Amino acid sequence: MTPIAADQDWYNQNVTGKVRDVINNIYARGGDPLRNAQDRAQISMLMNSIPYGEIAKLRSSAENAKEYLKERAKLEAAGLYNPMTEKYAGPGLDTFSTLDNGVWNRMSPVPY
Repeated sequence: MTPIAADQDWYNQNVTGKVRDVINNIYARGGDPLRNAQDRAQISMLMNSIPYGEIAKLRSSAENAKEYLKERAKLEAAGLYNPMTEKYAGPGLDTFSTLDNGVWNRMSPVPY
């Protein structure tokens, strides 16, 4: 889980969705991955094709974004956070994409 919406969408489409589709197709045609070596091989090929480098970037970015949200909550509680000044610090979590922009590296929002 990540607070970055574009990253979560990419993960759901390219990892979770592909695995779910393969397993659903196996069961839809009457296969059983526990009993059929061909079905297990199909799942193994899928697991080997998952882009683990991109997933590592997403995981790192998610950890940084969660830390950023904790710091933002502290500033909001102290009355020092203004979302209008935050938009000048760069893209926000709602428009950021790790695979397009790199790893999220902001650990603290701009205090007001």
